[in-house]
Amino acid sequence: MKSAGYKNFTLNFTLRRIRYKKSIGRILRRPWLYILMIPGIIHIIIFEYIPVWGLALAFKDYNPYLGFFGSPWVGLKHFYRFFSISSFYLLLRNSLVFFAYSLIF
Repeated sequence: MKSAGYKNFTLNFTLRRIRYKKSIGRILRRPWLYILMIPGIIHIIIFEYIPVWGLALAFKDYNPYLGFFGSPWVGLKHFYRFFSISSFYLLLRNSLVFFAYSLIF
């Protein structure tokens, strides 16, 4: 005798297969809608996901010969060094002044 769990599994599997076939049918009926999405997806990949790799470089001691994955991870070492230099406050002030001028003009 088969258990009730087997029936539920079979029913769920069948429903998932029907939903999948309906989804494929929708895509095949209107392929131009999905083709029009391609430039947007490419834009998101180029301008949203690829720059995240550049953010990771701030936490690495990057060496071009070792590449991105071969360079050692240094954590916050570069940030500690930047905040501890004597000219940090001058750089901060210049950045804020430049920002204020860009708002005014």
